[in-house]
Amino acid sequence: MRFAEEGAKVVILDKNEDQAAAVAKEIRTSTGAETLAITADVTEEAEVTRAVDRVVEQFNGIDILFNNAGTGAIRAPVYQASS
Repeated sequence: MRFAEEGAKVVILDKNEDQAAAVAKEIRTSTGAETLAITADVTEEAEVTRAVDRVVEQFNGIDILFNNAGTGAIRAPVYQASS
């Protein structure tokens, strides 16, 4: 949501098509941001490649990628890359 509030176009990728669409719609409705919902299983390389190709085709590239896949109990900090 924060990325959208800052003007980013947001892609939601999920194995569950309905869930991805619902989140994309919520972001679009709340912020007015351009969103895209893609259904893919990130454990399948071909599906990830297809998803990336679709994002690049629609938005001409990817500037920020936030990976938040999995349900494990591992917690890791999010780092901002330096320029």
